[in-house]
Amino acid sequence: MTLTFEVENQIIHRTDTNIVVADSKNYLHASFTFSEEWQGAKTAIFSHGVDRYCVLLENDACLVPWEVIKQGSIGVTVFCGDLITANTVYVDVDKSGYVEGKTPNEPTPSVYQQIIALLNDIDKKIGDALNGYY
Repeated sequence: MTLTFEVENQIIHRTDTNIVVADSKNYLHASFTFSEEWQGAKTAIFSHGVDRYCVLLENDACLVPWEVIKQGSIGVTVFCGDLITANTVYVDVDKSGYVEGKTPNEPTPSVYQQIIALLNDIDKKIGDALNGYY
């Protein structure tokens, strides 16, 4: 399922009507459209209470960190460039019927881990391309 947002200048608002239920993992995505001044690398910030998670946008979309998909609400904002910021919009999250087990889930990668993964992917693609010439 995908939550959709529109960012006009510094104002973000949600454009879908999906109902979000707590406790999902690797399921909920977010997609953004931006006004023309939003150029360059963009980062979304998702929050629940005091917990905040930054996620790099790829093609103006990303996976919502599972850690914030809890009953109550998810705060969503974005930033980019030499610091264009937006307000925060809140997405209501309904309680699920899921009962959590004792095995902890793997944490969402930090923004730095995401950058390293992107660089490793680029390095691998360059290496694969060069191997074809030797």
